Amino acid sequence: MHMRQDYAPVMLNLPMLMLSLLVALGPSLGPIFNYNGKMKEMNTKTFLTPTQVYECFARNLVGGTDDPTELIYGGNDLLSDMLETQNKNALSHYYFARMILAYIFGRYELATEMADQCRKAAPMMRNQRLVNEIFYLALIALASADEEAKSESRLEGWLGTSQWNFLHKVKLLKAEIAFHDGNVDDTATLYDDAIRIAGEHRFVHEQALACERCGIFYSNSGSPHIAKGYFTRACEYYLKWGAKRKASDLFQQRISTEGRDS
Repeated sequence: MHMRQDYAPVMLNLPMLMLSLLVALGPSLGPIFNYNGKMKEMNTKTFLTPTQVYECFARNLVGGTDDPTELIYGGNDLLSDMLETQNKNALSHYYFARMILAYIFGRYELATEMADQCRKAAPMMRNQRLVNEIFYLALIALASADEEAKSESRLEGWLGTSQWNFLHKVKLLKAEIAFHDGNVDDTATLYDDAIRIAGEHRFVHEQALACERCGIFYSNSGSPHIAKGYFTRACEYYLKWGAKRKASDLFQQRISTEGRDS
């Protein structure tokens, strides 16, 4: 089917649209696999590699890849091609997407490495994803026992523009900080707030993430049965998002063993 010319401006911004869909809004991952074909149809070589990044991102979450934190397309490592061509735009997307995958799959050292590369990207290439970058940089810093928690206040400043988009993120970050500081009562409340608000605002992927992090909190606090309930909910939300590989990994790592000896 021939692509109308007046669609071209939208398609040229497709990498950013895909980023919004996958990371910011968290709808089903399924439609992402159709986007790359549309880019090929238009022969927009400038943006084809970034779209491949996000197709790999989705495919790793859905399943069918050996390592869900690597970005392999057509049997080739996307990073090698980007470094060879010095495609800075594509590299910026690569480090951002892989940073999130590494965090979601619990590879915190890799997430920290990718976060460092993300910070080095040119500001112009980062501005469309800035809020989500701040969010994940803070989560990674806390997961890595980094004392730097300045990102929370930066993200909180966005609440005035849209509580719908950002309130659950702030609650989750506050929960992680309370967990990090050993504030048990506040931690539980803040996680529950993040889960509830993310659900009400239809951010199913971050609702899943908040449930998983809450499960880890209860597991580390000696309440395995409560933890198992949160991990089960997290799996349900990950599946609703379409992240079958992540749901399966979480089940194997947490639900099949949590509370077994209690």
